[in-house]
Amino acid sequence: PHPFRVVAQTVVAVSIAMVISGWTGALISEKTEQEARIRRLELATLTALRNTLHTRVGSIAVLLVALVNALSPVVALLTVSLPYMITTLLGGETVYGLISSLAVTAALLLTAGAVVGRAAGINVLKTSGQMIGAGLAAAGLIILFETLF
Repeated sequence: PHPFRVVAQTVVAVSIAMVISGWTGALISEKTEQEARIRRLELATLTALRNTLHTRVGSIAVLLVALVNALSPVVALLTVSLPYMITTLLGGETVYGLISSLAVTAALLLTAGAVVGRAAGINVLKTSGQMIGAGLAAAGLIILFETLF
């Protein structure tokens, strides 16, 4: 069992890392793609598009994509961690918090798989199974590394 403070500090630390990684990664890649789109459009139209509505809207879109990429993993982390954190905070049996967190994680993975499958026109059961498989693989690797170190 881990004290609530350790669990909360770990969640905050991982959240900070995910925000920085998601923000910078998306900002760099989206900004590069936006600049390339503008250059292609300028070549196609033989018009300079610097400081136009098109470039300003593109810049706002880059920031919005970076914000979503920064915050969505944090929301997912908090969603799956919350049952365990609440159980730890209230002094309950950690196994119940762990089981609750695993159930929430499975529900999120199944839902994500269903949404992806439906949006792509692929078998929903197949994509949901793939998501659960990826989650199990991640859990297996975490357990393996915790055992080794």
